[in-house]
Amino acid sequence: MQRQWAGHVRRRMQQRKTPLPWYVAEKAQQGAHAALLHLQVGGLGVWRALAVGDCCLAQVRDDAIVSLFPFTESSEFNNRPFLLPSQPVQPAQLSAHIRVISGEWCSGDQFLLMSDALAHWFYRALENDEQPWRAFDDLEKESSGEFLSFQEWVQVLRAEGAIRNDDVTVMRMVVRSEIGNGIE
Repeated sequence: MQRQWAGHVRRRMQQRKTPLPWYVAEKAQQGAHAALLHLQVGGLGVWRALAVGDCCLAQVRDDAIVSLFPFTESSEFNNRPFLLPSQPVQPAQLSAHIRVISGEWCSGDQFLLMSDALAHWFYRALENDEQPWRAFDDLEKESSGEFLSFQEWVQVLRAEGAIRNDDVTVMRMVVRSEIGNGIE
């Protein structure tokens, strides 16, 4: 797929009637890069995750952290994480950066999948003996004027210098099950 994408980009650049500015053409040749966090939750109480880059997963049970992945502390974040490239790479070069973990889940567990800026904030809050997952509880409650939207909340964190001005994404999943019915 990477080779197909690289060929597509090359053809599109050659078909242009006007050349791209040099810096755009150079960036197009370098390709795009992205972090990946994959979570698979099975119906038998087992989950697996795979990560490349600096997106992070937190598993919370009974108001306590059960798992952090792929990092365990905020000092592990840096400005140059390995990211999945759109340009072809050698499999060995990629496989050295793939992290895999598995664990068990219970009904009521929540999984937070976070992009790097938000995950870094989350880890620092944990290191300060805070419970950062609780911030998402307030964001889910019906807006009655006293709760902020996710976007407003992120803007407040940025204004306070608590989070980098970077893209911010979170996916929160709460696992619910009934005996014999698997995941709801």
